[in-house]
Amino acid sequence: MAATPVTPPGPEHLGFPNAPTVAGILDAELSAAMAMARPVIVRYLLLRAAIAHGSRGHNELPTVEAAVRGSISTLVRMLRDRAMPPERVLIHVKELFELLPQHERDVMESVRQKVVLWAIEDYYRAD
Repeated sequence: MAATPVTPPGPEHLGFPNAPTVAGILDAELSAAMAMARPVIVRYLLLRAAIAHGSRGHNELPTVEAAVRGSISTLVRMLRDRAMPPERVLIHVKELFELLPQHERDVMESVRQKVVLWAIEDYYRAD
């Protein structure tokens, strides 16, 4: 006979019916990490598009690229620390691109591929 899993009491049992649950707090952290990563990715995308069209911006590229990589790394570590499997992590990373401007398809695909590669590297990096 299998044991029935026991769910620990939540904050509502302590007289706090509207208190956030642990899952709710983790979801809020994930949402915040994703919200912080999007504008950095947009900046990187716009900079790469400008460079592709011959505009200046080459000097900024390493700094902006490092900011994107840092945002992705933070997000991936957060998800990995929650024991999320790599395929689910990649789904979350790819979700970052859903609300971004969908022009400059070649640049968008190049940035998406680079971000996914960084996510995979970060997921398997030994800390």
